Amino acid sequence: MNKEKIIQRRLDRVKGRKTIKVAFTPFPISSFGPMNYMFPAKGLVQKLLVYVDEMPKDGVNILVELGSKDSTIATEFKTREMFVTKLISPMGEVDVGDKLCILVEPINPEDEVGTYWVSALWVPHSSSVDVIEFLEEGDAEEAT
Repeated sequence: MNKEKIIQRRLDRVKGRKTIKVAFTPFPISSFGPMNYMFPAKGLVQKLLVYVDEMPKDGVNILVELGSKDSTIATEFKTREMFVTKLISPMGEVDVGDKLCILVEPINPEDEVGTYWVSALWVPHSSSVDVIEFLEEGDAEEAT
């Protein structure tokens, strides 16, 4: 198939479409123990999860800081739940260089927090992401 026919076929395929939709998959951030993460682009933190494998008898404080050196939002949660799924959801907007810090400490200083995991999902704003054009699988075969 020659180039003109390939181009015409592609144009016919998208002729009826007025917009092209792009889905941005949330990026997972995960940590074993304290989390320290710096965002490389503007976006939205959608979800934050914490799982404490060995919960102290009196529970834990979950310390969450989000922001930059100019303005930081610090929040503290007390819980006895091992798996915290609705900590902050959605968490909020982030800018380039904003930092997310999460620490889990025992409420009773004589206790110890054992193993814990922290996980978050965030989506960059479309203005912060490069959209890469690529050939569909069928078109790639025709072009070779």
